[in-house]
Amino acid sequence: MALQSHPELRHHAEHLDFMLYHTQQDLDNARAYANQTHLALATHADAIKILSRDRNKLRLQRAKRDATIDRLRAQITSLEATVKCYNQKGGQDQAIPLDGVLGISGGTGDFTSQLKQQGIITENVVGHCISIYGGGFLYFGGDSNMVPTSGITWLPMAQRIGTYYTPGEATLNLNVQQEYPVSMKPMRTIFDSGTTYTYVHMTTYARLINAVGITLQSSSLKRVYDTALPVCWKDIEPIRSIDDVKNKFQPLDLTFGHGDNQVTLEIPPENYIIVSESGNVCLGILNGSQKGLQEQNLIGGIAMQNHIVIYDNERKQIGWVRSSCDGMPGHAPLIGSRL
Repeated sequence: MALQSHPELRHHAEHLDFMLYHTQQDLDNARAYANQTHLALATHADAIKILSRDRNKLRLQRAKRDATIDRLRAQITSLEATVKCYNQKGGQDQAIPLDGVLGISGGTGDFTSQLKQQGIITENVVGHCISIYGGGFLYFGGDSNMVPTSGITWLPMAQRIGTYYTPGEATLNLNVQQEYPVSMKPMRTIFDSGTTYTYVHMTTYARLINAVGITLQSSSLKRVYDTALPVCWKDIEPIRSIDDVKNKFQPLDLTFGHGDNQVTLEIPPENYIIVSESGNVCLGILNGSQKGLQEQNLIGGIAMQNHIVIYDNERKQIGWVRSSCDGMPGHAPLIGSRL
């Protein structure tokens, strides 16, 4: 009897054929998947090698960068130690509670002099630009592309008060028409951007408060107590920003020199008022006599906002020009930094 003629054997044979067919199909699919995987690996092998090479390059670059940063930190630490040693040599001038130009005072042992002596910069010049919205930039060296070539107001440096920058005597007036003279006589001034606020002699301070009060009589601002600063005003609604109230105040003029040699630093309201956390506007000019400044009048960082201020120790002059200070102008400087 033939096997094919047996019904049960024929059934098993057909079942085996069916299983063999699907097993072959699975093997074909597995072989195709293996080929695809191998092809994908071969395709991405070059990319994997490139990524590995780039990662090694990044590691080398990071190592070089860290080494450079460590070397610069060591140099700065050494220079700061020299500056500290130099500043501790002073006499009575050290009693003046000043911070200098962003903490960098003048003199033969100052930071910029050390940079020049080490050949890092070519000229003993330091400048800064403080943005009214926060931030700004600081630079060292006289060959910087960050300073405009025109429009700068220059003023000779007067005889130093210790190691601090002083442009000499000045008169202070409220508004450009000098309608409200604030200082009774020319006052000795120091540029000190390392200090936040401006400090004036108690007589000038009292006259300033009175003059500002007169100009605000027709406004909606009223005097109010605030823990932020001694002299503050409130409005009908809480004040959110200086832009809300700066038009209610008059600009200040700080005028140096006499006759045809006069130069003026205009101090707009946003450079002498602040908005407190309580929503009040406060005067950012304080009584320097209470801080032991005696006859000195300190022009702080608030008054220099949105100005590039240049301290040129090579030519013994101080300059300033209006600027937004929101970004570094020109090309990358030799030594420049965001504030």
